[in-house]
Amino acid sequence: MTPAPAPNSLVTSTVVAEMAVVRIHNFRLDTILGVHERERQQKQSVFVDLEFEYDAARAIAADDLAQAVDYEALAKRIQEKAGATEFRLVETLAAFILDVVLGEALVRRATVRVRKPGAIPAAETVEMELSATRD
Repeated sequence: MTPAPAPNSLVTSTVVAEMAVVRIHNFRLDTILGVHERERQQKQSVFVDLEFEYDAARAIAADDLAQAVDYEALAKRIQEKAGATEFRLVETLAAFILDVVLGEALVRRATVRVRKPGAIPAAETVEMELSATRD
């Protein structure tokens, strides 16, 4: 196994592929979500899977977070914004998250899956998926 380069060393890559796919799994959000009064009394946890593509050529060449999509900062923004907003439909929450992800200038395509545990008594969860591509 090749060791990682030393900090601040010149990193060169022969990788030709430039489109990076980032996936975040089982990301927990606490928000008001539902149409029934009992669902609107307090925040509930929903679980999100995010997948997005971006052109990572500059990030790879520079080995610099400033040239990449900072997925930790993106996740924090989603948590803060979704936590401060109320939703009636899972579809609306998914579209809201998709807008935040596509708000990243480098992101070209994104898919969001939202799971709402306990939405149907006889099911573990209900899942909804929404995708979009930037023009």
